[in-house]
Amino acid sequence: AGVPVVFACDAHLPGTDLELALWGEHSMRGTPDSRPLDAFEAGEGDYIIPKRRYDAFFGTDLDITLRELGRDTLVVVGFDTNICVLHTLAGAYFLGYRTVVPADATATLLIGTQEGGLEYFSRCYDTRVVTTDDVLAALARGEDHVLVDGTWVALDGERVERLRALLAEAAVLTDSDAGSP
Repeated sequence: AGVPVVFACDAHLPGTDLELALWGEHSMRGTPDSRPLDAFEAGEGDYIIPKRRYDAFFGTDLDITLRELGRDTLVVVGFDTNICVLHTLAGAYFLGYRTVVPADATATLLIGTQEGGLEYFSRCYDTRVVTTDDVLAALARGEDHVLVDGTWVALDGERVERLRALLAEAAVLTDSDAGSP
């Protein structure tokens, strides 16, 4: 559909990043965890933006990349809905981007509720909360003005289906580990 795919991936530096004190060591720069999941099959034409904070715009090349691509609307997917997705939506809003979130392609695993997160950014950042099917239908109509951004990102139909499956699996794992940090 001609839609750029942007992966904004945690890529933390040892001993310096604030998130490490809260969440422990994760997605360290240069490790496989700091790259898109293999299931997304990131390709040569995809963009990978390393980030060290929840907001994919903060201290990264995301904004200039989007502007050079002529994009003004983002479809944001990933998790945690109330952490990286929410803060990236805030960054996008304050930079003047329009945002869309397919609710079934996000997940809340660490803090708050899924419904609370969706309501918050819908009201505070004028984000359009839709379904993955809505996004796929827009692509099928040839609408290529959307861009994907977030912690795990993809928007062609096959990749969205993989994301949906991965998030469903994450939800099952989270339910089975209820009460775990």
